[in-house]
Amino acid sequence: LFSDGEVEETVTVDVVTIAGVDDFVQVGNTATLVCTLGDSQSEPSLSSWYLDSDEISTGGNNYVDLGTYDNEADSQVITLERSSVTEEETYTCSFTIGGIVLTADADIIIFEVNAGPDTIQTG
Repeated sequence: LFSDGEVEETVTVDVVTIAGVDDFVQVGNTATLVCTLGDSQSEPSLSSWYLDSDEISTGGNNYVDLGTYDNEADSQVITLERSSVTEEETYTCSFTIGGIVLTADADIIIFEVNAGPDTIQTG
């Protein structure tokens, strides 16, 4: 658009939601972390899980499901299963849309059941 010798540009903004879901597990069990991308008008070009700055892939104690983009729901769900959990850790899920990286964190939280009834402690 032009007005008074200036160039104006009309842009469409894609408002996206991303949410990571924590999991509470006992030592030695399997944690399942879930991350959901919602309200995205565009399919991500990349989706992944990270621990610190290291990308996580399927192998060893990890199973990664990157899901598929749902055009009708404008969403994608990715999961990370971590077996034989020994410590609390924070993982980051990541979606890249139009060159912009969107992230959210999901935590593995350890809980212990003590000998006394009705007593649960978190790490």
